[in-house]
Amino acid sequence: MKYLIIILILVTTLSINAEVITDGTLGQNINLPGPDFQIGADLGQQHGGNLFHIFQYFNLNSLESATFSGQNSVQNIISRVTGGNPSNIDGLIRSTIPNADFYFLNPYGIMFGESARLDVQGSFHATTADYLRLGENGRFDVRNPSDSLLTVAPPSAFGFLTDMPAAITLQDSSLSVVETKTLSLIGGDLNLHGKLLSISGSVPIFSKEFTTQLAAPNGRVNIVSIASKGEVIPTELGLDISSGTTRGNFIIDHSKITTSGMGGGDIFIRAGLLKLINSDITGDTFGEQKGGIIDIRADNVILDGAENYSYLSSSSFGSGHSGRVNLFAEQLSLSNGAVIFTGGVGTGNAGIISIKVTDELQFSGKYMYEILTSSGFYSPTFGIGQGGNVKIEADKLTLTDGAQIASATFSSSKSGNVDIKVTDILTISGKDEAGLMSGIYASTQPLIVIDPSYNTGNAGNIEVEAGEINLLYGGLRKVYTL
Repeated sequence: MKYLIIILILVTTLSINAEVITDGTLGQNINLPGPDFQIGADLGQQHGGNLFHIFQYFNLNSLESATFSGQNSVQNIISRVTGGNPSNIDGLIRSTIPNADFYFLNPYGIMFGESARLDVQGSFHATTADYLRLGENGRFDVRNPSDSLLTVAPPSAFGFLTDMPAAITLQDSSLSVVETKTLSLIGGDLNLHGKLLSISGSVPIFSKEFTTQLAAPNGRVNIVSIASKGEVIPTELGLDISSGTTRGNFIIDHSKITTSGMGGGDIFIRAGLLKLINSDITGDTFGEQKGGIIDIRADNVILDGAENYSYLSSSSFGSGHSGRVNLFAEQLSLSNGAVIFTGGVGTGNAGIISIKVTDELQFSGKYMYEILTSSGFYSPTFGIGQGGNVKIEADKLTLTDGAQIASATFSSSKSGNVDIKVTDILTISGKDEAGLMSGIYASTQPLIVIDPSYNTGNAGNIEVEAGEINLLYGGLRKVYTL
């Protein structure tokens, strides 16, 4: 029995380390020589702007690279892995074709390691989908290759044929695309695991760096977790998922997703469970262009600050206006220093926070000395621009232990408005450890310590509708101007 286990381990290890091998469907069956694997167009097949490649195995170890090349007419490099094993990417994926987008399909799983890197000219899409739909009628099928119909039409949908799509995992991995391009992870359960490297800056400008990061500066990030058969269709305005499709789990732990740049970029997330632990999602603008959209749709969203707070931001640090955070869920929980922020720090306006929860929205505060505030939703202005609006709809809403919902001004500009509609019970209670009361603010009250003489702007309005309102143990709902 012991020898059988050893043999199985050896077979598994050999298959994982099989490196890069074409499967011969579109050309020769070749075990490519490494460590710098050269993958030319002659190893695949080109149809119009699509260059197709099929691999039996595709794995990259640390210090290895795979370079894809071809004619400048190629618009999409589309690769699939058919051998039945997950791909372990711990090296560099490079494309020398100008502006070509890169699609990597392995329905058996994809794992990115700490040495994984991208050097592609266009967008990058990693997926465990079973097929890639091309236009209306074309198809590049991994699980059922005989169903493939290669056409010149661009990719239009990611298709899943099983009830348990394989996972995509990043472990201490940093993946990025060039400015204005798109980075996608579309598969079964999605897992981002890393470590916090540093925290820099101060309120209201601060930043965290992690070992695991997804970056598409001034571009777009698509994140979709699927747990059934169905299709994912990227659109200009977001992501459509076919009717009846069950969504899976997306866990982001000590990691960062960002589209921040001279323009904010957009982030779209679709999942059944989204759990953010000590992590950041940012689409901030530092220039003249507007901030991005962070659009999250999930059944259950858990934002847990735990050790170093979790931070969602679509803010402006320049002259461009802040973007917005849209979140739709059945249940939403923020705790231990989780913050959603759409502030305006320069001349741009603060952004909009729009939250719709069909069941219960829970805030549990925790004072964070690094950023001098507590858990909550914030859309303040620190500069010339106006404060942003906060709109919340929920069946139940509970704020405890110093949690905040606020659109404040720390300048001469006007604060935004706060609009809250609660079908059932609204409860506001308690303070955090620094004595900050749970509350709803549209004010000039400094939630951080700033010279009050600078805070000359007008407060905004608060509108609250609820079946029942409970203000307990220091809970506060207030509009005031200092």
